[in-house]
Amino acid sequence: MPIPRTPMVDDDGSGTTGTVINAAWKTELYDQIDTVGNWVKINWAANLFTPAGWVVDAGDLYTLQYSVVGRAATILMVFVGTSITTPGVGALFTALPAAITPVVDAVSQIRILNGGNWQIGTCVMQPGIARMNIFKLDSAAFVLDTNATHISGQITYAI
Repeated sequence: MPIPRTPMVDDDGSGTTGTVINAAWKTELYDQIDTVGNWVKINWAANLFTPAGWVVDAGDLYTLQYSVVGRAATILMVFVGTSITTPGVGALFTALPAAITPVVDAVSQIRILNGGNWQIGTCVMQPGIARMNIFKLDSAAFVLDTNATHISGQITYAI
């Protein structure tokens, strides 16, 4: 919810002393505050998800959104019913907007349901690469699975 833009009152009451500069400064500050913590949805597009053996249909993308506070980005992800169609797929990748490219390495635990088993996975961010990397914690390849691979979690990192 935006902060109301009320005029600033100048010291001498003339309506001219400092009002224009103060109002512009205040508007700029309030605009920055209004955008802090807003969640931005990343819309589904087939080319966001690789390798080709990971199939994410539009309906499989339950949540993929990010928020920026200062120089930190947080991504929330929930994929429901994706498919692993190629043997040997060891990592899943999701392209991200350039504005939230990490500047340092970051790792977070996530949950993965693959092959009928829930397990811990990792989401890895690498500096300078606008991509989220998803791995199973045991580093094993993902099991072939049709519409039954679920992934959920979040990661916060420096941008």
